[in-house]
Amino acid sequence: MSATRQPSSVSGLIRRWRDQPLRVQLVVVLVAMVTIALVVSALATNVLLERTLTQRVDRQLTSEADRLANGPGPRPLEAAGRAGLPSQYVIQFFDDAGNASDPIADDRLDPADYPDLPSPDEVTLDEPLTVSSVDDGRQWRVVFTTTRDGLTAAVAVGLDDVSATLTQLRWIELAIAAVVLLALALVSSAVVRRSLRPLVEVEATAESIAAGDLTARVDTGLDPRTEVGALSASLDTMLGHIEDAVRNREEEARRAEESERRMRRFVADASHELRTPLTSIRGFAELYGQGAAADQATVDRFMGRIRQEADRMGVLVEDLLLLARLDQERPLLQDPVDLRELARDAAVDARAVQPDRVIVAPDAGAPVVVEGDEARLRQVLGNIVGNALAHTPVDAEVRIDVSIDGDDGVVAVSDAGPGLDPQQADHVFERFYRADEARSREDGGSGLGLAIVSALVAGHGGRVDLDTAPGEGATFTVRIPLAR
Repeated sequence: MSATRQPSSVSGLIRRWRDQPLRVQLVVVLVAMVTIALVVSALATNVLLERTLTQRVDRQLTSEADRLANGPGPRPLEAAGRAGLPSQYVIQFFDDAGNASDPIADDRLDPADYPDLPSPDEVTLDEPLTVSSVDDGRQWRVVFTTTRDGLTAAVAVGLDDVSATLTQLRWIELAIAAVVLLALALVSSAVVRRSLRPLVEVEATAESIAAGDLTARVDTGLDPRTEVGALSASLDTMLGHIEDAVRNREEEARRAEESERRMRRFVADASHELRTPLTSIRGFAELYGQGAAADQATVDRFMGRIRQEADRMGVLVEDLLLLARLDQERPLLQDPVDLRELARDAAVDARAVQPDRVIVAPDAGAPVVVEGDEARLRQVLGNIVGNALAHTPVDAEVRIDVSIDGDDGVVAVSDAGPGLDPQQADHVFERFYRADEARSREDGGSGLGLAIVSALVAGHGGRVDLDTAPGEGATFTVRIPLAR
């Protein structure tokens, strides 16, 4: 049972370790590695220092042993021993039978602390060795040597100073290690937290994006050559692509929805507009079928009305087809076209329609050349001028001006008519819109003329604006980029 519990506890520790934040793991690993390094360094230092101090004691013992070997013998040795050895020393002589003399030692030394010397037969002469005291409380360094009178002398020196030095060193190492590890833990924690702060920003950015803020960016400001800086730059690039993709998809969806909405409205308006001429044609056909045309004159009148409504329906269908092609963004011709020439031609055509109206054409001057489809641009000016002729009194002046404004060629068609109110002006370019519903139907207008103007100008990369107010007339300004 303990065998299964042990792997389970180990796996639990591993799982718990993996669940820790990265900054905690980094700090723990760093502190652990430095701890191991300090322990190994401390052990090496202790071993080397102990060996050095022991060798110093051994040299002292060897020197004293040589002096005893050539000395006067055991009786006068106390003075000699005191002169050459530290205060904690012991000297003892052995005869050939192994009998030991009384130890010569410091009077302050407790006999229980004397070294437990081995028999001379068990050691190698002149080779220092370490022994314990009688009560195993102290360590001694001992060397055996032979004197001139045939005795064996044992010289022992206590290792208390060595032990005290090593103990003091260990405490110093422990204190230094504690301070170093504490400082390392604090500093490394601060450095790791600061270094990983961009990752926190990445997390916050991801949460913002998940909440719908596609404009959020990491933008740590770090050098892209760094790991976190490179990660941040890559993420910002990826987020930019994602935002562009989402925006494009939203724009496509919006366009699709707008196109569908316009198509539904277009079909509804087209059906409504086509219903009027179809109803007229059907009505005259039914009257003719019922014998209401009693004479040839009546038949001719019925056929004339049917032809008029058919022509009206044909024009409407052509306008609808043109708008459908423009909606599909089919490319237009890109030929050099002189707007000044087109404007003068439009003025000539308008005078032919209403000879009594004052129509001011642009002066002859330098050509204003744009790139476009000449027939469609003629249709643009024709629709605008025709709109002015249809919706203003005959005595209202119509002026056509041509100029250059920056990179655009500009054609302005102004009339001195009644003008439009702001609500009418907002809808004037919409399909099937009529500012004067009754009058437009009487004149045969379909409400597509200005919508076609707006679509054709947009197809040439330009725009058309309206400046009007009630009682102040109206000015339609067409801007088309000049030929390069």
